[in-house]
Amino acid sequence: GKYFSVAGGAGRWKFWGTVYRNISKGTREQWREAMGIDWMLRSELTQAIPPAYTEYIGKKLMAAIEKAGD
Repeated sequence: GKYFSVAGGAGRWKFWGTVYRNISKGTREQWREAMGIDWMLRSELTQAIPPAYTEYIGKKLMAAIEKAGD
């Protein structure tokens, strides 16, 4: 499937020769879909932790806490 680098700047235009090209590596809508986040601005998405990854980390943390309590 497709993947996107959602990091760094929120989209830039770079001058190559006689044309400007968008080097943002995907649209805001593509970023939102890939990350499972539909409520953030493009600039916010570059700093966000996807909910699916947050859930994964949370489950690992809870398992470690429960194990430490045994």
